[in-house]
Amino acid sequence: MNLFDYDIIVAIDPGANGGFAVFRNNMIIGVHKMSKNKKIDYSGIKQYFQYLQSLSNKILIGMERVQARPQDAKDGKFIRMDKLYENVARLKQIIIDCEIDFISIPVISWINTLGLKKINPLESQTERKNRYKRKASQIFNNIRTTNWNADALLMIEFLRLKLEFDKNWFQKFPIKKSKKVLL
Repeated sequence: MNLFDYDIIVAIDPGANGGFAVFRNNMIIGVHKMSKNKKIDYSGIKQYFQYLQSLSNKILIGMERVQARPQDAKDGKFIRMDKLYENVARLKQIIIDCEIDFISIPVISWINTLGLKKINPLESQTERKNRYKRKASQIFNNIRTTNWNADALLMIEFLRLKLEFDKNWFQKFPIKKSKKVLL
């Protein structure tokens, strides 16, 4: 398995209720919550990424691309979206500081690729999350799948499939080779 010559793949669901998963040697080696009590430990995440770099310098981090949807305005989510955008910016800065390759993953890409597109327009968020958990459990049956890690696990599978079988996808969504930029 070539996987574009990456030894480690990390997938991040950047919300405070999200998490990140780590794939190495054809298996998940870790799943971690993004926050404790809604507070993200950015220095702990940076230390963990540095630990991964001690294992290999061939790391790819994929993070779910976040964007506001029209329905977010009526649901009152715009206020929470500001905090999410801040989380994403801080995580990207950590990735740049660690000089790790990075790709932003559109939600619709991993959902469609893994056959998770919403079929029932009346499906609730709970039903959707449960469907994602079931799919992640089918793929990674040795991992206890939860609401906070299901999206990250599914993004790992998405990246694994794209790196192995659909390298053309990366022409549309290129990997950003991380190098520190001095301003």
